Amino acid sequence: MVIKLVRHGESLANVGLQSPQAIGDHRIALSPRGTEQARRAGQTIGHDYVASALIYSSPYERSRATLTGILEGAGVPRNRVSV
Repeated sequence: MVIKLVRHGESLANVGLQSPQAIGDHRIALSPRGTEQARRAGQTIGHDYVASALIYSSPYERSRATLTGILEGAGVPRNRVSV
């Protein structure tokens, strides 16, 4: 069994553009760089692994956006994933 862990991409809070106290930590979005990091992670992990993986994600916005980027980068259609 192989387990791969991926932390969310860079968020707008990481670069000081959103405040968790102002909008709620769970609503913090990815920065454009974080979106690109997620896509590159998907490319690196690869289609075959992602397409057959059991994937867990937190319900936080930045985690869900990272998962979307990973799927895009790996070329796995979002409709193949249950959320």
